Amino acid sequence: MAETVRHSEHSASIEVLLGEWHSLGRQLVGVRTPLLAALFCCALLVGGSMTAGRVAGIDLSDLTRDRAAVVGTRVLAGAVSQFGVMLWASGAALCFLGASLVSLPGHNRAWRGFFLSAGLLTTLLCFDDQYMFHESLFPRFLHVEESGTYVAYIILTLWFLYYHRKKILATEYIVLIIAFLLFSVSVAADQFLEFSDIETFVEDMFKLTGIIFWILYFGRTVLQQATALDKPVSLVIGREGP
Repeated sequence: MAETVRHSEHSASIEVLLGEWHSLGRQLVGVRTPLLAALFCCALLVGGSMTAGRVAGIDLSDLTRDRAAVVGTRVLAGAVSQFGVMLWASGAALCFLGASLVSLPGHNRAWRGFFLSAGLLTTLLCFDDQYMFHESLFPRFLHVEESGTYVAYIILTLWFLYYHRKKILATEYIVLIIAFLLFSVSVAADQFLEFSDIETFVEDMFKLTGIIFWILYFGRTVLQQATALDKPVSLVIGREGP
């Protein structure tokens, strides 16, 4: 009798294990496209890093290690700058989330282009802040002066504001105006004040507060559009609302 029970339990365990393997197989088939896309991005990142290191004459280890470890400075050096980069990335993620929400079937898709454009613009500013496009990379490799990069960014921003002006006017755009005013003070400090410890602090603090108001604006706009949807937001994770 005991032998029969043990055999039954063993058979049941094997069936459970086989069921789990089948489940994993179905999951792999279901997510094969995202997996391939992720692998492609990983390969692109590795290849791009190796190419960038070779072109710039930088050791691969210097590309992957923390900046503080590479230059041998204190850990908190550049902490505010890094926090600003994280805020930029958060703002971009909010915008892309908003684009996903308004893209749901049967919903108002008119805002999709607005959020996508805002997300791409925020991503560009994030990369510029992290990798010093206007200060170092563009002047060195593209021979574009810092002022030229500023002009290009201003043109892109003005295009964004003009193209989406009707939607912006339907939002709490006073927050966006405050963000632009703070960015303007930061740029003016960079361009017209003599470089010093105080000048750098003023420039970076105004930029950081501008980023915060930038995120506040787009965060509130995403929230307003999400709550205006005809169906619950739970559809985003594949569940029908009540």
